[in-house]
Amino acid sequence: MLKARAPVDEGAFKEQYPYLALCRNLQILGAFGFLTGVKGKDYFARHIPGALTGLKLRLKERAGEFPRLEEMVAGLKM
Repeated sequence: MLKARAPVDEGAFKEQYPYLALCRNLQILGAFGFLTGVKGKDYFARHIPGALTGLKLRLKERAGEFPRLEEMVAGLKM
C-alpha cells in the first residue's frame, strides 16, 4: 500500500485521482492518435475505441464539469 511507503492524505488522493485519470486518458488518446495518424503505426488504432470508452466513463463520473469536452466526445463515432 502507498501509506506504508509515504504519508498520504487519503481524502485529497480520492478527490484528485479522478482528474489525474481523466488527464491520463486524454494523454493516451493523443498518443494513439499521433502514433496512428502521424507515425503510420496502424496497430495503435485498434486501441482508440477502448480509450474513448474509458474517457466517456470518466466524464460521466464528473458530469457537468467539462461541458465542452463532454459535447465533443459525445459527437465522436466509435
